[in-house]
Amino acid sequence: MFRRSLALVVVLAASIGFYLNGASFEYAISSPPSPILVVTQAKDLTLVCPGAVFQAGGNSGTSLNVGRVGSATLSGRFASQPGLLLQEQRLNGVLGVTTGKVNDTLTAASALTVVDQTGKAIQGSAMLSGVQVQKVAAPNLSGLAAANCVRPSSDSWLVGGSTSPGRETLVVLSNPTGVDSTVNLELIGTGGTVAAPGLSSISVPKLKTAVIPISGLAPNLSTFAVHVVSSGGALGTWLETRTIRGLTPGGVDFVGPSADPAKSLSIPGIFIRGSVDAATLIKLNDAYSDLVPMLRITSTSTKDATVTAQFLGSSAKTFGTVVQQVVAANSSLDIPITGLVDGNYVAFINSSQPIRASIRLSRTKVSQTDFAWAPAVAALSRTVAFNAPAGAISKLSIANPGRVSALVHVGASHYTIPPSTAITVSVPAGAGSQIFSNVPVSASLVIDIGGLISVVPVIDYKNLGGQLSVLVR
Repeated sequence: MFRRSLALVVVLAASIGFYLNGASFEYAISSPPSPILVVTQAKDLTLVCPGAVFQAGGNSGTSLNVGRVGSATLSGRFASQPGLLLQEQRLNGVLGVTTGKVNDTLTAASALTVVDQTGKAIQGSAMLSGVQVQKVAAPNLSGLAAANCVRPSSDSWLVGGSTSPGRETLVVLSNPTGVDSTVNLELIGTGGTVAAPGLSSISVPKLKTAVIPISGLAPNLSTFAVHVVSSGGALGTWLETRTIRGLTPGGVDFVGPSADPAKSLSIPGIFIRGSVDAATLIKLNDAYSDLVPMLRITSTSTKDATVTAQFLGSSAKTFGTVVQQVVAANSSLDIPITGLVDGNYVAFINSSQPIRASIRLSRTKVSQTDFAWAPAVAALSRTVAFNAPAGAISKLSIANPGRVSALVHVGASHYTIPPSTAITVSVPAGAGSQIFSNVPVSASLVIDIGGLISVVPVIDYKNLGGQLSVLVR
């Protein structure tokens, strides 16, 4: 009993001392850890080429299958140097990696990779570039389809195409990686996002190509852009679009990934030919009304975009025109461009909001028609290589959107381009060349084979590397 009473007294005394004198605690706070600077090496540069065009419906147009037709010719360049190795992978899931060739005949899609054993090579089109061309002549599919080989991406926009009667658009998705990919597609039409079944959870297996017929998912859609978002392996993406009027094929083309949205855009390579023949066909049949050049604008901003487009000719006989339109937020809009006679033009576009843009132009010779989508092109800020296909008439259209004259070097030739103008330079068939300017310029290669037309932008390729600060706890 005495011990319990003593313990109680001690506890009470301790409690009274705690409250009267207060508790004293000491904290030891160390200095925050310093971030570690990590140098990240860029991935090896890979380009994916789409391969031969696809034909939906077969020669009769009634088949449910989608198959390749013919073959495409690949023209390119690889800057071979010590420590660099070019490899190729055909995306049919059968062949393994082989020694790559930048001048080749393609049926299936193909991936070219520069293996940098040193990790020090400067990436870009001067290291590796490629363009493929195919002249198609099938019962319900004809025209000239050209496309750049592109760097795989997990997020890309494709501005072009139509699913109106007599018009077909396919989304071509090629997976050059060893990882399966899952894709969601978003269509942005005149009224915003288009609700359609079958646009989500699309599987693209490793080393395979998937083809999605937009015409079957969203028919009678004349104006749209396609947003491709993938998880897993990064993809090469294109639209393949064709026209058929009754039983008469009217052209085919590939549409490659769009440049990043901007408030100022340049579209070089607007070459108008056969405008008189086109006007005659339009008077005879409304099905030819899309031979009129057309500007497509896609805006994904939350505010309406006020857009002004200036079409400037390259001579005193080609006066051009100016159009202005308001494009609703998160929508696509087609603007017919009337009154352009035969000649070479460039479009300089200014907008109150960032936009993407491309122009559909036609090539008409009597009753033969073809069309091409000429995209807005990102300005080139360093030496960039390009390739002119063999057996074609190729002309380089170079636009200077700036406020000072540009001194441009194309191969060994030099040109001065005044502000807000464009020039045209002929490029020998089968030749590879480089373009460099003291100020940023935009360029597209206009390809003509037998009166058929295609337009491909001159672009640069680069995987990002660099320095990254990492905080380790």
